[in-house]
Amino acid sequence: MESVREFYANCDPFDLVENSITSKIRGQTFTLSSSIIRDLYGMLKVSNLGFSFKGIGTPSKTQINDLFIGPNGLLIHKGYM
Repeated sequence: MESVREFYANCDPFDLVENSITSKIRGQTFTLSSSIIRDLYGMLKVSNLGFSFKGIGTPSKTQINDLFIGPNGLLIHKGYM
């Protein structure tokens, strides 16, 4: 959970132009966007959602923890842990 705290403490404001968010964990900079997460997990791109994901709220601490240090998390996937 320490990595989740660090993520939130170092989080920059959401970039509405790039639809991404940037933060630092353990000195490493991470930029997250729907396309990065989609590519990481091998999901298909949906070209016409019909609604925007903007403004649906902040991810929970558990969701951020799973994203970074879960079984397929970014820190493990990139070899940082």
